[in-house]
Amino acid sequence: NGEDGVKLAQLGAQEVIGIDISPVSVENSAGLAEREGVADRVKHQVADAEETGFDDSSFDVLTEYGSLHHLDLDAAFSEMARVLKPGGSAICQEAVRHNPVIHLYRRLTPKLRTPWEVPHILGRSSVGIAKKYFEKVEIHHFHLLGLLAVPFRRTILFNPLLSFLDACDRVVLSIPGIRWQSWQMVMVLSNPRNKPE
Repeated sequence: NGEDGVKLAQLGAQEVIGIDISPVSVENSAGLAEREGVADRVKHQVADAEETGFDDSSFDVLTEYGSLHHLDLDAAFSEMARVLKPGGSAICQEAVRHNPVIHLYRRLTPKLRTPWEVPHILGRSSVGIAKKYFEKVEIHHFHLLGLLAVPFRRTILFNPLLSFLDACDRVVLSIPGIRWQSWQMVMVLSNPRNKPE
């Protein structure tokens, strides 16, 4: 609903173009940009993330949050690489599929997600797909122990507990055999393949 686009403008982006396949989401996003006073720099349009219609090398930075697991990864990564400028980066935040407890929760709560979603949560193999389209793929994991703060989210203990557990996560998730047990990851994709210098 446009929160990311508004935040990018508030952080200094001079031009932000947000897309969604849903006209309702695009309308909600435009309304939010207007209410936050950034509608002069943030525009939204209905578009398919697998085939956006934008020109080649249109963007310096691409961002997405929780969308890739709804898409065909080859189509999405290919399109991201196509519309990204040669020196640009794509920043993607996604859920991770490998933690058995978190994945069991997803399977036990089918009404909270689409039938496509659970089997398509990103994992190690998704990184391999990204590497077909980007020369550089950096992965940053977060939220494993931090999830223990969730039961306290409506109490005064939540913020200090989450800060402490996030600090613990920075250590624990640096361990190679454990990092893929995280709940979330950020992928930074850069150097799109097959771009002229």
